[in-house]
Amino acid sequence: GAIVDVETVDSDEYALAQQIVEKTGVTYENVIAPGAFDQFINKLAGVPTTVFIDKNGKVVGEAVVGAKVEYKQHVEDYLNEQK
Repeated sequence: GAIVDVETVDSDEYALAQQIVEKTGVTYENVIAPGAFDQFINKLAGVPTTVFIDKNGKVVGEAVVGAKVEYKQHVEDYLNEQK
């Protein structure tokens, strides 16, 4: 996940994001990337939007807009393309 509205770790937004992560029990990686996602965010069609990023930081596949349960299929499709 990306905490895209957090500019620094010394901000109120960061403290709030930490509280939300703790209260919801999130176990996936959260990334603070101020500015890095600006161009991408401007193209978002809805929230939540899920983007898959490979180990090199490259966006792979298409963004999944909305709360979907088809993530597994997106991951499998990507992995099959890599063979």
